[in-house]
Amino acid sequence: MAGEAPISHHTRDTALAQMAAEPVDLLVIGGGITGAGIARDAAMRGFRTALIDQGTSVTGPALTRRG
Repeated sequence: MAGEAPISHHTRDTALAQMAAEPVDLLVIGGGITGAGIARDAAMRGFRTALIDQGTSVTGPALTRRG
């Protein structure tokens, strides 16, 4: 997502639709320190990585993809 606007309440719906249509190699559930670290490490190794956290309030998949 380099060069793209960060996900916010303004861009979330569009980002979620795009991310839901693309497969990922790793889905990390939980955005705490451990989940964030795992997601970062996997993305840095080239895996298409998504992170979902309980604070996301949407009806579909809530993904933050890096890589």
